[in-house]
Amino acid sequence: MRLTTFFVVVLAALQISSCRRTSEFRIDFALSLANTNPDSTLCILNAIDWHGLNDEDLAKYSLAYYWAQDKSGLDVDDDSLIHYAYDYYVSRSDAELYARAMYYTGKCFALRDITERAEECYSNAIHAAQNRCDTLNVFVC
Repeated sequence: MRLTTFFVVVLAALQISSCRRTSEFRIDFALSLANTNPDSTLCILNAIDWHGLNDEDLAKYSLAYYWAQDKSGLDVDDDSLIHYAYDYYVSRSDAELYARAMYYTGKCFALRDITERAEECYSNAIHAAQNRCDTLNVFVC
């Protein structure tokens, strides 16, 4: 009886950790597709339950979702998701996705006529992209 209970607990733990890795993989894959296949990105992200994600994965998820919406031509003036990316990356200016998060947050602010905040985000995005010589981002060295 104890051995059976032990195996059930171990299998449950493996399943939980496996789900997290699967979500993390799908989010990273979605990020890699966001610029070229935004509709596929949205399909992938819509299949993920984002409510249980850790802060980093939620930031990536929200950034990928917002990015894909923008590239698909959908309305992106709603900040209900992008603020997760902003909140996570605003204090991590050395992170790979910092410039992209600042750019899309700035875009959201610009579409909502919050000019000062938009300018600040765009400035941060430009500075970060130039420092990283990030030609894959919106800005080029």
